[in-house]
Amino acid sequence: MAIRRSQRGFGLISVLISIMLVTLMASVAAGRWKRDIEDLAAQSTGKYMLAVRSAVIVALQRHEAAFSLTDISNAPPGTYPVPPAWVAFTGDTTTISVPDLKGAGLLAADFPSTPPLGRSIHIKFFRNTADCPGFGCETKAFIYTCWPITGARPVGVVNTQACTPAPASMEFDGNLVGAVVKAAGSYGGSNGMLAGTVRGPLFNRPTTDMDIPATSAGHAVVIASLNDVDHHGYVRMGDIRPVNLNNTLSVVGQISSATGLLLNTNLLPGSACTVEGQYATSNRSSPLLCTGGSWFEVTNHTVLGTQVLANGAAVAAPVCPGANMESFSYASLAQLDATMTGSNVNVRGNLAGNVVGNGFVNQTGNVNVTGTFNGTVTSAPDSSVRVGQGVAVTNGVVSIPSSNPDARALVITGCRYRS
Repeated sequence: MAIRRSQRGFGLISVLISIMLVTLMASVAAGRWKRDIEDLAAQSTGKYMLAVRSAVIVALQRHEAAFSLTDISNAPPGTYPVPPAWVAFTGDTTTISVPDLKGAGLLAADFPSTPPLGRSIHIKFFRNTADCPGFGCETKAFIYTCWPITGARPVGVVNTQACTPAPASMEFDGNLVGAVVKAAGSYGGSNGMLAGTVRGPLFNRPTTDMDIPATSAGHAVVIASLNDVDHHGYVRMGDIRPVNLNNTLSVVGQISSATGLLLNTNLLPGSACTVEGQYATSNRSSPLLCTGGSWFEVTNHTVLGTQVLANGAAVAAPVCPGANMESFSYASLAQLDATMTGSNVNVRGNLAGNVVGNGFVNQTGNVNVTGTFNGTVTSAPDSSVRVGQGVAVTNGVVSIPSSNPDARALVITGCRYRS
């Protein structure tokens, strides 16, 4: 009987020990399970912030003209996409939320409005407005968690448009912060080491720049900037940079310029060319056209005006640009008005009939009549009447020799390239 009692006692102790071990193991397993869940939430938060960053990068690329304050009012309709209202901000900064990105179609409609950790995500844009538009103009954004990274979750509906301060008792979890930053790659950082400064491989800024209290440590931050992507090697819509190509450029549509077309050539008119229809400029800046295998000077003289002037009138000569051009004036008679006397008149012909009065006639000589003449005079085929009247522009003044007051000259003025 004693033996059986001893065996029953040993069995009860074994059961108690087994229960204690199972409880301990369950407790340890529950702690590990909770930790695994939090680690996964931290990694998901980092990936979540990267997704938001991608949407911001698309916004910076798509609406770069608006961010850089470039005047696109004269662009044809449809050239640039219409930016969301939050893109057209004034000043150096503006802050938006994840729902703002969703509303602009930059994130899917079913994209969560809040991250797994950190309460809510906010995006603050920074722009050096004084340099915009221009080469020094840059817009970058910082994506940050409203609350420090911890396993705690906010209670109730989160207002994603406003970042309310975290509870004073909330302390960040360094391991979770590290997991978020690691998941964000080189774009991530935090103020876990120093509450007043957010640091990452690509930035080092005061925490207050992100509207985070200087004493609130453990926030995760991700940077979004066109300087951090393969962006500057491409020509893009609204680009304000000079573009240099080292080979030919072909387009299907029309080429338009608001400032003109510059042909950086220095060719000799008449020299050989190979591409028919190609345009260039000469060694004296005149336009050339490749035609028939030679560079043809399209414009040597450019007419700028015409004037109808009387004898002695001054010619208004144009002012020609550059040292390669000079003014010219060409004149022709537009209206004759001359009295022919003396050697200016040469009438030759045959005279037949009777002369009444005193005088004489010689078929090859002179006719002198002091009375009246009744008869006919016929001219020979080589008969002529010479008018001694011409026109020239001398020292900027019209000169019409042997002219009467009604004589006029047509004067053509313009610019020509110097020989």
